[in-house]
Amino acid sequence: MTEQDAESISGLMPVLGYVATAAAVRSRFWDIPAGSSDYLFVAELTDEVVGFCHVKGIRRIDSEGYGEILTVVVKADCQRFGVGRSLVQHAAEWVFKKGFSRVRLGSGVHRVEAHLFYESLGFKKSRPSCVFELHNKK
Repeated sequence: MTEQDAESISGLMPVLGYVATAAAVRSRFWDIPAGSSDYLFVAELTDEVVGFCHVKGIRRIDSEGYGEILTVVVKADCQRFGVGRSLVQHAAEWVFKKGFSRVRLGSGVHRVEAHLFYESLGFKKSRPSCVFELHNKK
Protein backbone atom coordinates (compact mmCIF):
# COMPACT_ATOMS: atom_id res chain seq x y z
CA MET A 1 0.00 0.00 0.00
CA THR A 2 1.09 3.53 -0.70
CA GLU A 3 -0.46 6.83 0.26
CA GLN A 4 -1.80 7.07 -3.30
CA ASP A 5 -4.02 4.02 -2.65
CA ALA A 6 -6.08 5.86 -0.02
CA GLU A 7 -8.89 6.82 -2.41
CA SER A 8 -9.26 3.25 -3.70
CA ILE A 9 -9.16 1.77 -0.21
CA SER A 10 -11.75 4.26 0.94
CA GLY A 11 -13.99 2.96 -1.83
CA LEU A 12 -13.59 -0.62 -0.56
CA MET A 13 -14.65 0.11 3.02
CA PRO A 14 -18.42 -0.07 2.36
CA VAL A 15 -17.96 -3.74 1.37
CA LEU A 16 -17.12 -4.30 5.05
CA GLY A 17 -19.90 -2.02 6.24
CA TYR A 18 -17.58 0.87 7.14
CA VAL A 19 -17.21 4.38 5.86
CA ALA A 20 -13.80 6.04 5.66
CA THR A 21 -12.88 9.04 3.59
CA ALA A 22 -9.66 9.00 1.58
CA ALA A 23 -8.30 11.62 3.99
CA ALA A 24 -9.06 9.36 6.96
CA VAL A 25 -7.41 6.35 5.28
CA ARG A 26 -4.38 8.47 4.41
CA SER A 27 -4.10 9.75 7.99
CA ARG A 28 -4.39 6.23 9.44
CA PHE A 29 -1.77 5.02 6.96
CA TRP A 30 0.69 7.63 8.20
CA ASP A 31 -0.13 6.77 11.84
CA ILE A 32 1.42 3.31 11.30
CA PRO A 33 5.19 3.73 11.66
CA ALA A 34 7.43 2.45 8.88
CA GLY A 35 9.17 -0.75 9.89
CA SER A 36 6.45 -1.58 12.41
CA SER A 37 4.92 -5.00 12.87
CA ASP A 38 2.13 -4.01 10.47
CA TYR A 39 2.03 -4.95 6.80
CA LEU A 40 -0.47 -3.29 4.46
CA PHE A 41 -0.81 -4.33 0.84
CA VAL A 42 -3.24 -4.14 -2.06
CA ALA A 43 -4.37 -6.42 -4.87
CA GLU A 44 -4.56 -4.87 -8.32
CA LEU A 45 -6.21 -5.97 -11.54
CA THR A 46 -5.40 -3.96 -14.66
CA ASP A 47 -3.92 -1.14 -12.54
CA GLU A 48 -7.04 -0.88 -10.35
CA VAL A 49 -6.95 -1.59 -6.61
CA VAL A 50 -9.56 -4.31 -6.08
CA GLY A 51 -8.51 -5.60 -2.68
CA PHE A 52 -6.69 -4.65 0.48
CA CYS A 53 -5.17 -6.47 3.46
CA HIS A 54 -3.75 -5.31 6.79
CA VAL A 55 -1.89 -7.90 8.85
CA LYS A 56 -0.02 -7.39 12.12
CA GLY A 57 2.48 -9.40 14.10
CA ILE A 58 1.39 -9.69 17.72
CA ARG A 59 4.15 -10.45 20.25
CA ARG A 60 2.88 -11.64 23.62
CA ILE A 61 4.26 -12.59 26.99
CA ASP A 62 1.64 -15.28 27.65
CA SER A 63 2.13 -17.13 24.33
CA GLU A 64 4.34 -17.36 21.29
CA GLY A 65 2.23 -14.69 19.65
CA TYR A 66 0.69 -14.78 16.21
CA GLY A 67 0.03 -12.82 13.09
CA GLU A 68 -3.44 -11.36 12.86
CA ILE A 69 -5.22 -10.40 9.69
CA LEU A 70 -6.98 -7.22 10.78
CA THR A 71 -8.61 -6.34 7.47
CA VAL A 72 -9.16 -8.21 4.25
CA VAL A 73 -11.56 -6.83 1.69
CA VAL A 74 -12.21 -7.39 -2.02
CA LYS A 75 -14.29 -5.22 -4.32
CA ALA A 76 -17.76 -6.79 -4.61
CA ASP A 77 -17.60 -7.43 -8.36
CA CYS A 78 -14.14 -9.03 -8.04
CA GLN A 79 -15.10 -11.57 -5.38
CA ARG A 80 -14.95 -15.28 -6.21
CA PHE A 81 -12.03 -14.80 -8.64
CA GLY A 82 -9.20 -15.72 -6.26
CA VAL A 83 -8.33 -12.18 -5.12
CA GLY A 84 -9.26 -12.79 -1.49
CA ARG A 85 -7.48 -16.13 -1.50
CA SER A 86 -4.33 -14.45 -2.81
CA LEU A 87 -4.53 -11.69 -0.19
CA VAL A 88 -4.93 -14.15 2.68
CA GLN A 89 -2.19 -16.47 1.39
CA HIS A 90 0.21 -13.55 0.98
CA ALA A 91 -0.60 -12.36 4.52
CA ALA A 92 0.01 -15.86 5.90
CA GLU A 93 3.36 -16.11 4.10
CA TRP A 94 4.39 -12.77 5.65
CA VAL A 95 3.35 -13.97 9.12
CA PHE A 96 5.36 -17.19 8.83
CA LYS A 97 8.41 -15.34 7.49
CA LYS A 98 8.24 -13.12 10.60
CA GLY A 99 8.68 -16.23 12.73
CA PHE A 100 5.14 -16.75 13.94
CA SER A 101 3.62 -20.22 13.81
CA ARG A 102 -0.04 -19.22 13.47
CA VAL A 103 -2.31 -16.77 11.72
CA ARG A 104 -5.51 -15.49 13.31
CA LEU A 105 -8.38 -13.41 12.09
CA GLY A 106 -11.67 -12.32 13.51
CA SER A 107 -14.95 -12.21 11.65
CA GLY A 108 -18.35 -11.00 12.79
CA VAL A 109 -20.89 -13.71 13.53
CA HIS A 110 -23.13 -12.32 10.79
CA ARG A 111 -20.51 -12.91 8.05
CA VAL A 112 -21.45 -16.52 7.34
CA GLU A 113 -20.12 -16.49 3.76
CA ALA A 114 -16.79 -15.11 4.96
CA HIS A 115 -16.58 -17.92 7.53
CA LEU A 116 -17.07 -20.51 4.79
CA PHE A 117 -14.38 -18.78 2.74
CA TYR A 118 -11.87 -18.80 5.62
CA GLU A 119 -12.63 -22.45 6.35
CA SER A 120 -12.02 -23.28 2.67
CA LEU A 121 -8.53 -21.82 3.14
CA GLY A 122 -7.83 -24.13 6.08
CA PHE A 123 -8.73 -21.82 8.97
CA LYS A 124 -10.50 -23.45 11.89
CA LYS A 125 -12.77 -21.73 14.38
CA SER A 126 -10.66 -21.66 17.50
CA ARG A 127 -12.81 -20.26 20.26
CA PRO A 128 -15.86 -18.09 20.71
CA SER A 129 -15.15 -14.72 22.23
CA CYS A 130 -16.60 -11.33 22.91
CA VAL A 131 -15.14 -7.97 22.08
CA PHE A 132 -15.27 -5.36 24.82
CA GLU A 133 -14.73 -1.66 24.17
CA LEU A 134 -14.18 1.32 26.40
CA HIS A 135 -14.64 4.72 24.81
CA ASN A 136 -12.93 7.92 25.86
CA LYS A 137 -15.65 10.20 27.27
CA LYS A 138 -13.91 13.38 26.14
